Amino acid sequence: MAERFVRTPYTALWLVPLLFALALIAGFSTLAYHDRTTLRATVAERNASVSYFVAEDVRSAFWQYDRTLRSIVEMIETQGVAAALESGAMVRQLAVSRAIGTAITFAAVTDHEGAVLARDTGRPPPGQKPHAHTRDFFIALKADPDRGLVIGAPFTASNSNSSVIGVARAFRTPERRFGGVVVLMVEPGRFDILKSLPTLQEGGAISILRRDGVPLFTTPGRNSDNLSLAGLPALRELVARDAMGSFVATPPDVPDERAVHVRRVEDHPLVVAYAQPLAPLSVAWRETWIRNGILLLVALLGLTTLGVILHRRAARAEAHIEIERRKALGALLESRDMAERASRAKSDFLAMMSHELRTPLNAILGFARLVRDGAKDRPATETASFAAEINNAGEHLLSLINDLLDLHKIEAGRMEIRPEPVLIDRLLRSAAAQITGLAAERGLVLRTEVGDDLPLLWADARAVRQMLFNLLGNACKFTPEGGSVTISAEALDTGSIVLRVADTGIGMSDAGKRLALEPFGQVDNPANRAERGTGLGLPLVRGLMALHGGQMLIRTAPGQGTTISLVFPPYLHAPRNMQSLADMAKPPPMVRPPALKP
Repeated sequence: MAERFVRTPYTALWLVPLLFALALIAGFSTLAYHDRTTLRATVAERNASVSYFVAEDVRSAFWQYDRTLRSIVEMIETQGVAAALESGAMVRQLAVSRAIGTAITFAAVTDHEGAVLARDTGRPPPGQKPHAHTRDFFIALKADPDRGLVIGAPFTASNSNSSVIGVARAFRTPERRFGGVVVLMVEPGRFDILKSLPTLQEGGAISILRRDGVPLFTTPGRNSDNLSLAGLPALRELVARDAMGSFVATPPDVPDERAVHVRRVEDHPLVVAYAQPLAPLSVAWRETWIRNGILLLVALLGLTTLGVILHRRAARAEAHIEIERRKALGALLESRDMAERASRAKSDFLAMMSHELRTPLNAILGFARLVRDGAKDRPATETASFAAEINNAGEHLLSLINDLLDLHKIEAGRMEIRPEPVLIDRLLRSAAAQITGLAAERGLVLRTEVGDDLPLLWADARAVRQMLFNLLGNACKFTPEGGSVTISAEALDTGSIVLRVADTGIGMSDAGKRLALEPFGQVDNPANRAERGTGLGLPLVRGLMALHGGQMLIRTAPGQGTTISLVFPPYLHAPRNMQSLADMAKPPPMVRPPALKP
């Protein structure tokens, strides 16, 4: 009994922190639940705001379409179909109607049988009138011409291969019979609001549906490919009841939940649904509260196990452990950084080696194939010429291997060039000849446009040759079969000498051009993923041009090819008819060239 009496205070001592721990856990769980509820409410509020703006934009667009259709119908019913066609008023009105919005792909007027009488581009040729009699909007208006504005189901347009919907109104003949329809073909994906919503880049998706449940358009976000909202039961129920609201559901073929908000488009039989993925928010919420829970349990465990008597000793031990942990972590991070730097250095070196060796090797292999495939029928002089080109490429390859370390000196500012008098026409023809094999293999037309009266160029011949190889190799690599690559040179009135390499390839955007000028930069383009270089070509050319005091200018656009100009300053040339190349033994005085714009 005395033993039990003695142990009672210790039991109470452990019971107090236990009850305190249970109270903290309960409060923690309540806060976590409240935080999750608040998070979902915030998402629902944002979804409602996004769907409101989209619905208002769609309402405004269809109001414009309806007003335009009304004016065209009024013009036709006032003037008559024949008079409107003959005077050209119908075509002009259709052309004006197409200009009211970027989403309109074309506008047309049909007769009572569905044959197209006129489009915004003019009247169809005789005997080639397309028909719209099978389209649902035509069928609906023919059955009920007084129905007003009709929005058809989506279909794939034959001229643009994109999904469009028909927005139409019927017009009547002077006898008040059905005369035909005026229709605007609208591509919903081109609505301005759909291009400006940042939430679509976070995995969100917007669907536009008719109130009878027919889906008109869905624009998926980055992580929402093939997302279909129209099949959600909750969405169909809200559309059927002509109601607005929010719900959480998992769309078909999508592994995670979406918060969906549905809103009516006022004045039109349309509904806008916006879906936002909850997975990223749920993961962040879960990680935060798990981390907080672990910290709470550790703190409670320390409180109940260490006790008041061992508090100071535990604090000292914990401080010592923290110090050791930070030391170990610092050593680990330092080791990791050293390993990453070594790996990057090795990768950079291998990438540089691969890029620089590929061009002369391609030249050697190309001329070797020409010699091999036509050895019997080819004249000895031509075979000897090919052998000479192979020898030149081999010597250039050996020179590249010996000077690989000079590539690093460009960025370090220790690269030195060896200027000498260079015959431009001879240099360009040699560079074009060494790339002939690669161009022929890819089915490209290689052109050389250079005159015989160009001045001499005071430059490092090996550096100029290497710049031309890089540019020609890139041009051949990113030009599809049947294209052309042109290398040319000219002397400007300012005294500058310009070497150009132009192709009809895939081109680059402004962002892609900036990326390509960065060392090891790779332009991500579906058309060139099969032809990945090292990303050293353009940075090397720009560095070598800077050493010559010149500029590299790039003119390019997606799908319009690329033209790269190497502009050497006026002080690096001399007349071609000089008495001797010895007159160029000393370079001309250094004069800063005028700034040129591409």
